[in-house]
Amino acid sequence: MPLERPLPVRLSLHGLLLAGALIFSLPFLWMVGTSLMADKELFSEGFHMMPRRPIPRVVSPYVDDRQYEEIDRPDFVSGKDWTEWKPEIRRTVRASALRYILPEGAAASQPATSTRPPTTTAAAGDAEEYVTWPVGVDVADLEPEMIQGLWNKLRTQISTDAWKSRRIETILDEIRAKTRPQDVRDAIQGCYRRFSLGNVQVRTETFRQFKLDPLDPNLAPWQGWHVVRGDAKLLPTGGPDDRHDVIEYDLSEQPSLELEGTFRLPEGTAWNQVQSVRLSRCDDETYHQIRIFVEVGGTLYETRDRLYIQGYQWAETQLRPFDPTFDDSFRIRMWEYLYPAAQGKQYDHGNGVIRVRVLVEKSNDFEAWYAKARANYVYALRYLPFWRYAATSAAVVILSILLNTFSCSLVAFAFARLRWPGRDLCFIILLATLMIPAEVTMIPGFVIIKSLGWYNTLTPMWIGAVFGNAFFIFLLRQFMKGVPQDLEDAARIDGCGVLRIYWHVMLPLVKPTLAAIAIFTFMGVWNNFMTPLIYVNDQRLYPLALGLFAFQTVSGGNHAAMMAASLIMTTPVIVIFFFAQKYFIQGVMLTGMKG
Repeated sequence: MPLERPLPVRLSLHGLLLAGALIFSLPFLWMVGTSLMADKELFSEGFHMMPRRPIPRVVSPYVDDRQYEEIDRPDFVSGKDWTEWKPEIRRTVRASALRYILPEGAAASQPATSTRPPTTTAAAGDAEEYVTWPVGVDVADLEPEMIQGLWNKLRTQISTDAWKSRRIETILDEIRAKTRPQDVRDAIQGCYRRFSLGNVQVRTETFRQFKLDPLDPNLAPWQGWHVVRGDAKLLPTGGPDDRHDVIEYDLSEQPSLELEGTFRLPEGTAWNQVQSVRLSRCDDETYHQIRIFVEVGGTLYETRDRLYIQGYQWAETQLRPFDPTFDDSFRIRMWEYLYPAAQGKQYDHGNGVIRVRVLVEKSNDFEAWYAKARANYVYALRYLPFWRYAATSAAVVILSILLNTFSCSLVAFAFARLRWPGRDLCFIILLATLMIPAEVTMIPGFVIIKSLGWYNTLTPMWIGAVFGNAFFIFLLRQFMKGVPQDLEDAARIDGCGVLRIYWHVMLPLVKPTLAAIAIFTFMGVWNNFMTPLIYVNDQRLYPLALGLFAFQTVSGGNHAAMMAASLIMTTPVIVIFFFAQKYFIQGVMLTGMKG
């Protein structure tokens, strides 16, 4: 009996195994963490495995003090120099920004995009645009964040020679020269969070789009909203081209607030001609839940899917009246459905009049985490016909596995157990095909598929499995050659023919190898991107891999949502391999077994 290894050796081996497992699982853990992040977190400095904690703030507008990193030392500066220069750099960045910021009180009397007049802080004749402080926040809270955001932009524009000169005056001169009003504006808007409702538009079935005017003719288009419930008020802001109201609210003492706007449909446009209602809004990243109601023609419509205030930039919410006859299974869904909820005279506001209500309900910490964790997955599953793509991939995978295992095992049986003229030569030719790159046969294969009329069908994605796979045939042949001849002779004595020997003797013995082949086939077909890209042009026939590529194109580069969709696509591969690893290992170990 072999001696048992000492305890330190066993602990060391287990530690190495755990460390190896952790290292190999890091990419998957990173994918999980990334799928829970907001898209902007992917581009923040440093390496982050887990998403940033969502904070359901009850007061808005506010300054996000987590947007910018603290002013840090550039690579070309020593620690000693940076300690001396940092206070002066901070003062210079602040002074350079204030040159272009209109003092409080002046913004109310002048348009926000007018040309800055000559002042004591700007040289006479300066034609740069000035910047105004945003409404609803304390300047003392905003200014430090603005300085950090502006420095993050300026530090990339200061020349290397200026840093290497080790002359603080040269660096400060470049800071003053390179500061622009747009940089100051971007630094302020980057950390300023507010909730705003913009204009309402409708799109008709003839693809014409109209911006709706308020019912009250005395109101400007951006004045169509008002507060009907809750501790909130509207703060007008913006320039002549983007005037809007910032909603200043406090949910600390109340569970919700409600806003509404009443608008006129375009003349000659009835509600049944409206394809979608489009609401422009700017979120403040507070993760409160919102529900949208539309009252028109005596019917109340509502959104039933969970919507959250989770962004921080202007976006458009598309609302489409639910139509049970409309097939959206193969469309990339960029809209929310409006479902009929009630009927009554109170929902009829006159001919051609539509009322939109937005209800904001306060979230707690758990609901905020839930909203953030599900955001990317909901985006991927709702706006992508994911289940149709998955069903297509599953159908192709199942068909390929069945055909591949049957054809490969049948051919391998012929090479391993049957004697026929030219068998060894054919086997050599079969192995030689493994040396031919797939790129060489790509164009001839396309010509053949096109000639057979299979282009833009699912046939090219599984027809190859009918003819087997050279590597899998080689794998099965090696195992079948190791099966004792006595088993085959006994079967022949019992009256079995060639096919019965194949079916009742050989297939039960090669189950582990068949399982390994099934796993390899599943992974290859499930992740196959090139074949459908070449042969499929109809979106309804997209498998999951090609569908994710289309989703990346349409989603505008939402990398976090792409990571969530990729994780969903990867999960079946991991699960199947986890439960089938026993057969996979047996198939690899027993392939070279000899009787």
